[in-house]
Amino acid sequence: MLRWLIFVLWPTVLLAVGPIDIETNPREPIKGEVFQLLFKCQTESNVAPEITFEPVGFEVLGKQVQGLSTRTVFKQGKYTTTREILVSYDARATRSGTASLRNVAVKIDGQIERSDSLTFKIVDAPAEPKLVFVAAEVSKKSVFVGEGIVVRYHVLAKTGLQAADIKKYPKLDGFMKRYLQENENPHRVTIDGDQYRKSLIYSVRLYPERAGKLIIDPMEISATYAQDVYGNMGFGFGLGMRDMKTKLLSSEPVEIDVKPLPEANRPASFTGLVGVHKFELKPGRSQILVNEPLEVRLTVNGPGSLETFEAPSLWTVPQLEKFDAKADLSLVGGETAIKTFDYTYLGKLAGEIPAYRLELSYFDPETQRYEKFVEELPAITVAGNANPDVQTAVTAKTLEIDDEAATPVSTTPGFILENRWWSQMGMWWTLLIVATLSGAYWKRQVLWETVLQNRAPLDTDLKKLASGQFAVAELVRVLYRLSPESPSVRQALQASTLGEEEKKYFANLLSQMESAEFMRSGTGKVVSVNGKMLRELRKSLKG
Repeated sequence: MLRWLIFVLWPTVLLAVGPIDIETNPREPIKGEVFQLLFKCQTESNVAPEITFEPVGFEVLGKQVQGLSTRTVFKQGKYTTTREILVSYDARATRSGTASLRNVAVKIDGQIERSDSLTFKIVDAPAEPKLVFVAAEVSKKSVFVGEGIVVRYHVLAKTGLQAADIKKYPKLDGFMKRYLQENENPHRVTIDGDQYRKSLIYSVRLYPERAGKLIIDPMEISATYAQDVYGNMGFGFGLGMRDMKTKLLSSEPVEIDVKPLPEANRPASFTGLVGVHKFELKPGRSQILVNEPLEVRLTVNGPGSLETFEAPSLWTVPQLEKFDAKADLSLVGGETAIKTFDYTYLGKLAGEIPAYRLELSYFDPETQRYEKFVEELPAITVAGNANPDVQTAVTAKTLEIDDEAATPVSTTPGFILENRWWSQMGMWWTLLIVATLSGAYWKRQVLWETVLQNRAPLDTDLKKLASGQFAVAELVRVLYRLSPESPSVRQALQASTLGEEEKKYFANLLSQMESAEFMRSGTGKVVSVNGKMLRELRKSLKG
């Protein structure tokens, strides 16, 4: 089957028959002048191809055969050597118009490629070279679904270019688009012996979303340029704007062949990413408390469509409450991007979470295989009790806080503060009285005056919170300072300038300190306060 090839900058390839490219040089031969008819053949043997055809509208003058190149690649466990052989025919046409090759047959590697008729054009005189044109350059023309390609639109000028304004951007339907901000310096290139100044005007990375033939749409620009090569080089002798020309130019469309991803051996863990990718997983701690956050980071680096790549699921267990993962995408040049996912979980129920095996896979278009990334997250222990049975019965208003040091205290279930001079019987009497009488009556009771008669400065209490060596009294004193006019410590917390996340965290911490599970006295445990939350608390107290 024949297929026409589109070349934007050097359109010399005429057509192709199977693994054979057929070209004329020049592309449009001139009547009466000798031109070359070139057969480029790909073969794995050392045998020259056998070529037969019937010339129509031109005559063949001679033939040459020579090897162009040899390439050896290691693929699918073995080495393969491919040779490119060039067969050149000298030819000449005595009249202009259409010429053709009929009954083309090429025998190569034991197979015969055939075509009934292949045509090309004979002209009376060489075409006038373009002074300015716009062209699309595509990094690859045959890709898989989801495989990235880069398209760059350039303006090429042989004369002085005064302005080039984009009038119509390409639609690029059927592709996921990533617009690039590339800084390419203008430079000179040689095309068919003529020098052009080449300038980048637009670049984009595309990811085909379906298999089949997709089109890279033309870009339309308005170009203002000198009408002759010397018009902008100082040789115009007074040439002004009347010697400038403004013209609407459009690039040629480019066809892309998009192949479907293979169904065979496609793993369930396939992410949809095409191209070689690197994954890095940084697990959080293996031990947390109830209501304490657990953070995990996943980083993906590669050429795939990371814009559409969603955060893979990790744990789905009752012991952890999941929050939406935060994603951040950064570009590395025109080919690669890095996407980072920050997961946050909150300890919800005490218990053991078994190790988790994360498996992700991508498709490598070079080897045409699915590759896997596997890493195991360690087992997690969630300790503590999320729902204390007994809540505080003493309000922060009762504390009468000032700036003096307090006598050390410890907690017992039910939030009864036990002074070391009191007896067990005194504690239970205090509980009974506090539960039945109003807070105003007990505002200056000996209990709180004794406990807090030597109250510590704020920095001292904050240092104790940071070290984890604190009792519930220090925590209550600090939280109450957020809003001293509030009737209770929890209302002081809610009335503060802290964010909702910080308010929730310190309310949970207070409840934990009220329960016997987190009591330092008798268990030897140390309560760890989240550093971020502590910084926000310090900022609210001193701000």
